[in-house]
Amino acid sequence: MKRSMNWKIPFATVVSALSLSVVAAPLGSDIGQNPDPSPQEKLERAKDANNAVFSALDRNRDDQLDKDEAQIERTLRHDFDDVDTNADGVVSRKEFIAQRKSGSEDFEEAE
Repeated sequence: MKRSMNWKIPFATVVSALSLSVVAAPLGSDIGQNPDPSPQEKLERAKDANNAVFSALDRNRDDQLDKDEAQIERTLRHDFDDVDTNADGVVSRKEFIAQRKSGSEDFEEAE
């Protein structure tokens, strides 16, 4: 009879390890990056962040956001029809990023 190893890891240990990784990841994410990035680097970082937000909202992975998926994000929930510039009933990745870009420019001008 073959005996299998049964690993028993206490639940608290797993939770602690996961919590530490969630807290530590953002802290270490800037290591090795230029502390004063160029405008091009800032643009690239913003594109990456906007793509990540879009992907997180796009639950069915069809590369567009319908009104149900848009309910999670405050701006989309309130301004869905304005962001949907071609009025096809969904927000494409391109429309989403254009809205986020114009929104950040409005914010920068207000500062």
